[in-house]
Amino acid sequence: DKSRPHPLPSSRLNVPTSSPFASKNDHKTSFSAIYQGGGFPCRINHGGVRHQLQWDKPPHELDYTSLLIHCAEGIREVTHPQNFVARMAFQEFLTAEGAQEKTVPLVSKLIAPLRAALMMKEADVFEAALTAIQQLSAVAGPTLTPHIGVLLIQINKKAFDKKFKDKVSETLGALEENGGDKALAMIKSKVPAYSSQCM
Repeated sequence: DKSRPHPLPSSRLNVPTSSPFASKNDHKTSFSAIYQGGGFPCRINHGGVRHQLQWDKPPHELDYTSLLIHCAEGIREVTHPQNFVARMAFQEFLTAEGAQEKTVPLVSKLIAPLRAALMMKEADVFEAALTAIQQLSAVAGPTLTPHIGVLLIQINKKAFDKKFKDKVSETLGALEENGGDKALAMIKSKVPAYSSQCM
């Protein structure tokens, strides 16, 4: 039937994307609202084979105080490009020059959004949260340990799910390696099946 429009090729990809006409109430997180409003200092550079972030200023020159927390919030995003930008920006902040001294004071404020991401039903969001916890652990080290209890409770709920088993093990290993004996004790108390990976 020629009167019926053909579906666009992109419709086959089934990738959720955000609407440019979304109202303020449609935003899942503070990150989405800021990003769509043009208030976040980077965007996707589509020039290469793989998407990359193009920053207005290098991450190490930016104030982490609100930006890093917004990125942690954005890990819960499920629509493109917000999910990609939030997760990649979080990683790039934590690997930037001088990241440790800017990140450590914010650790306690990053826990709630990471916990919220672990509680999401989407597998992709849970895995992104685990990745972010590994990245944060590498930068914050033992400073993170007093705060990991609430994260471990959520991780333990999915620790025996086959599709998450390797990622969970990798994350717990990173927390132990970077947090030391106190982290191991905390992990064992919340995830009893865990065996030390650092012996």
